[in-house]
Amino acid sequence: VLTVVKKMDVQGLKVLVIDDSNTIRRTAETLLAKAGCNVATASNGFDSLAKIVFIYVQHIDNQQVDILMRMIETQTGWPTRHATTGQLIEPGTVTLVSPRYETRLCKRGWMLRFNSPWQGQYAPSIDSLALGLALKYKHNSGLIIFTGMGDDGVKGCQTIVDRGGRVWVQDPAECTASAMPSAVVGSGKADFVGSVEQLAERICMETHQMEACSQ
Repeated sequence: VLTVVKKMDVQGLKVLVIDDSNTIRRTAETLLAKAGCNVATASNGFDSLAKIVFIYVQHIDNQQVDILMRMIETQTGWPTRHATTGQLIEPGTVTLVSPRYETRLCKRGWMLRFNSPWQGQYAPSIDSLALGLALKYKHNSGLIIFTGMGDDGVKGCQTIVDRGGRVWVQDPAECTASAMPSAVVGSGKADFVGSVEQLAERICMETHQMEACSQ
């Protein structure tokens, strides 16, 4: 590895070092930094995820919302909340959007939930929420499309991409319902297509790279 580093021009290269050994992380960080790399380190892939805001949008019956919230908290360990008016979205939390009431993300990062139902074919509307996400966070925004029916999300992905954000899609071949992922892939707006495991690995990697850029 040292021979390769000496021969390559790595000035400004962004490198992520993940190892559970502090000694190995620090040694690698020191050597790579001397070679001119921008280095970020982590003991595992979960630490940086606490700095990301997650907004969860799924076409489900209203009666299933509380069950879904419990499932998310059990699987992730992150606090999961209903999207309510005046609520600021916060890093390390999951905000679950109601399928019953129309909800928007405002420019200052707080939610606005109306007492009226969603307009249009889909409830909740991924396209509508993606617009608010892109307007506020621009290149720091992102959309991950999982298994689902219909084409909700295609316009939202276009909005995200137009403002420099990222769009990732679950591989339609492994989806229970592939219509929604296939529609986004067919639109040509997907930056990455992969399995659930690959998407999880990608989000950890991207998060660590963002940390490296900020250092």
